[in-house]
Amino acid sequence: MCKCTPNLRTPYCGKPGCEWPDKKKLSPIMRFFKYQHLPKDLAEVSSAICNIAKIYDNFLPDCAEKSAGLRKLLEAKDCFVRAALPEK
Repeated sequence: MCKCTPNLRTPYCGKPGCEWPDKKKLSPIMRFFKYQHLPKDLAEVSSAICNIAKIYDNFLPDCAEKSAGLRKLLEAKDCFVRAALPEK
């Protein structure tokens, strides 16, 4: 849980200086949420989804439903990034 707002049941509050709680290991699918290789405008779209994925990966126990949810979130991220592509 968030160290700076322990009264809230959230893994990360987003406040400056807030740190992610320690986690044993990221889920393997998390490597596909990276966005540093994208142009800035697309990286902004992708980073928002990446942050959501990090929250759920840290907050939820490892199980089939979490894997399915992260996979669907990855599909949504791909759609949002394609929607943000400039028109030709």
